[in-house]
Amino acid sequence: MRKFREMLVGGNEGFTLIELLVVIAVLGILAGIAVPRLTGVTDRAKKTEAVSALGSIKTAIEVERLEDSNLSLGALLPKYLDGANANSWEGWTINSSPSGAFTTANSFTITMTKDEVDGDVTLNYTSGTGYEIND
Repeated sequence: MRKFREMLVGGNEGFTLIELLVVIAVLGILAGIAVPRLTGVTDRAKKTEAVSALGSIKTAIEVERLEDSNLSLGALLPKYLDGANANSWEGWTINSSPSGAFTTANSFTITMTKDEVDGDVTLNYTSGTGYEIND
């Protein structure tokens, strides 16, 4: 039985240095391929979060305009974005230009900015072309 076990195991235990170096090299190559592909995913996800929020704001403005012609961002955000106030939501800073009421007669821009995200996400409204969300 002992000879049979030695035949199966070969009498040597563990890995050789060459085998370990080959495994480390393969893992390094795989990491070199995977890491660059994953670096921008978080940033894109955060921008998608803002685009989704601005889509909700756009829908809210359209719905609320049916009831009230003088709609302010400060009254709108807490109603449609959970935990939002007139200046921030989920770590995003929200600015509107011009500030004040949104009416169908004027144009306005709502900008969302986050420190760790490159670039702003904006919702633009012009009476001639309608709504446009840019990221």
